[in-house]
Amino acid sequence: GCADVIALKVNQSGSKFVYTTYLGGSATDTIGGLAINASGNAYITGTTNSFDFPTTAGAYVPQFDFSYTLFSQTAFVVELSADASNLIYGTLLAPDSGMNTTGMTGTAIAVDSSGNAWVGGWADADLLPVQNGIQQTLFNAVCYYYTPSGSVPSGVSYCPQAGYLAELSPTGSALIWATYLGSGNTDINGTPGSTLQPVLNSILLDKAGNVLVAGNQLAMTSLTASPSKGNSASVVKIATSGTSLSKVAVENAAGFQTGLPAPGGLAALFVNGIPAAGTIVAPSLPLPTELAGI
Repeated sequence: GCADVIALKVNQSGSKFVYTTYLGGSATDTIGGLAINASGNAYITGTTNSFDFPTTAGAYVPQFDFSYTLFSQTAFVVELSADASNLIYGTLLAPDSGMNTTGMTGTAIAVDSSGNAWVGGWADADLLPVQNGIQQTLFNAVCYYYTPSGSVPSGVSYCPQAGYLAELSPTGSALIWATYLGSGNTDINGTPGSTLQPVLNSILLDKAGNVLVAGNQLAMTSLTASPSKGNSASVVKIATSGTSLSKVAVENAAGFQTGLPAPGGLAALFVNGIPAAGTIVAPSLPLPTELAGI
């Protein structure tokens, strides 16, 4: 179906609309989050598969290519002036979803004092240029295929997915920082195929410059952040001053599909910037946590 976002502003007494406006293109556009800056400008994020979604000159991603599948979608971010008479900027977060994927959604947004927009959602394709992120890649959850009866699994495969958090410049022309967050749960209450999508649902910026995010399945892959009981709802606090290796790629070692494998699977890790030469072999099993001082 087709849908547009409707943005509306109500006066302080609630007696009338200050403005109402449609926002979207010729296909389906839905809202995910809203934030207001000190000037009263509205920052809106959501999800679109409109090839003609309204973007502005110099946008980080100006157009969406939905040629792969009708179910392809991407996240958008727009800034409206206080009276909605002017689209200050409009941008997409990815130009397309990649082959055999649905893409990404925009479900939460916040604006900091510098005018940077922080947006989050869900992705099933490696669409963000993550360079200093906390989680470098998607997580390869296990997805089951079923017979027509829907009761007996007939096959299984990896299905990359993760929540994400991204920071846009004040003009919407550049992605300053991004990270993936979380992993899918592939066995809820013992039911194969009952996967919950990892998704970021809300963003809060505190006075110290930290970012607090909440959502589903945001269990981190490091020991510094652990999943909630049942791994259903998560809250993560992120210090934005941290750094990491310049480039990391994690792949399923069997099929070399981008993203962390399911628990118990083997992963291949590709890293630039480690000062070691030659081949270093682990001396024993279980594998050590340190090799050649790294």
